[in-house]
Amino acid sequence: MAMQQPSLPNYLALTSGTTAGITNDCSPGVGCTVKAPSITDQIEKSGRTEKIYAGSMPTPSLPNYVFIGPNLCNDTHECPVATGDDWPSRQVPAILASPAFTMQNFLLVITWGEGEGANNCVSTIFAGPAARWGYHSAPSIVRR
Repeated sequence: MAMQQPSLPNYLALTSGTTAGITNDCSPGVGCTVKAPSITDQIEKSGRTEKIYAGSMPTPSLPNYVFIGPNLCNDTHECPVATGDDWPSRQVPAILASPAFTMQNFLLVITWGEGEGANNCVSTIFAGPAARWGYHSAPSIVRR
């Protein structure tokens, strides 16, 4: 799956394995509804819980799977990079200090939706008690 801009096609690919032909940040119900199996379907079928926070996260929560997407300012689409840097510097410590991470074996996965320019490299970070401590993978480039 090729990484592309804007963000919505990347969110769809991340959670369902397909962009379903979506190429913009459209709104559901306005020609932008996707009927595809997703990771949340599998989580619910297993009897586990999930939540998706798009925009501003109200508080850290304790379902088995949470997807948190920053709003258009905090993801630096509409605001300076410094604003986007500030958001995780406030949110990540709060998440890692929550009972899910201090009392249970949870994993926080942070990934960027798209890079910039021709190489379009993205990074992913794993944090929390379920993360493999000190592990670094070699960079890889997927060309499509």
